Amino acid sequence: MKRYLFFFTLLFCGIVAYAQDTIKLGPSVFYSSAEHPDDRSFYGYAEYAREDIIHSSSIKEVQYCYYKDGDRRCLRNFYELVADSIVKIYRNADDPSIEEWTYKKRADSVYEVHALIDGLYYEGLAKSLQPLLFSGKVFTTTADKVDTLWHAQYYYTARNPDGNPQYSLYKSKISGKIYKAEKCETVPMISAEKPFNEIVWNAHGLGCYNDPYYTVFKFVCTVTAEGRIKNVQLYGNLEWYCPEVDIDFYKTVYKNYALIPATRKEEAVNVEWFVKVRENE
Repeated sequence: MKRYLFFFTLLFCGIVAYAQDTIKLGPSVFYSSAEHPDDRSFYGYAEYAREDIIHSSSIKEVQYCYYKDGDRRCLRNFYELVADSIVKIYRNADDPSIEEWTYKKRADSVYEVHALIDGLYYEGLAKSLQPLLFSGKVFTTTADKVDTLWHAQYYYTARNPDGNPQYSLYKSKISGKIYKAEKCETVPMISAEKPFNEIVWNAHGLGCYNDPYYTVFKFVCTVTAEGRIKNVQLYGNLEWYCPEVDIDFYKTVYKNYALIPATRKEEAVNVEWFVKVRENE
């Protein structure tokens, strides 16, 4: 679900030599620096042409490429089908899988897909497996599938061939009174020795072509009597200008869903809770 931009030639990409078949799905696209001197703004402007490289009956390499001043610039992933139920996505043939999705075919070009990725659970429908292209909404929940956090709708164009996601956050209803922290005897804890008063997050290098300096210095949320994080609100300069940055922050927060709740009069209660955000150095 992330973009990877590679600058390479056929000599550099030695794995191409082992490809059994190459299928071009459209004409090549060419640009020049004379027409587009600014690489940063050009990154969001460029259109890509797709090529499929068949390595075996189960492994397909999908490349989206354009040429600028003779340099071939590509987004690429490898897609491997395993046991008629799993699609693995690799950045290159030697790396561990980036993502592993379980699928079930429902009809032609209709697949139910789900995955557990970095502590969160994803499920939705896909219209293709190689490449993995989603159709409709993809829902994100906590790993235990109790809380739906957001959904994403992916839009595929020549400029965003691997999908431009549009996110919608969910707001949860909370049962019972929400107390201020100063009214509680104990605070939310990650463990018996560690309070939930700080997280570490770094917004840099998340793929926005004109990524400014993002920062969040704290957030407020409700930690429920069950120890679950609900309804995060941010303090900082984070905006929905670059959704990959915004959603990465929420992922960092919501992975801490199994907390020890605050107590009042020796009973677990809902509490309004502020958490400091520190940059990863």
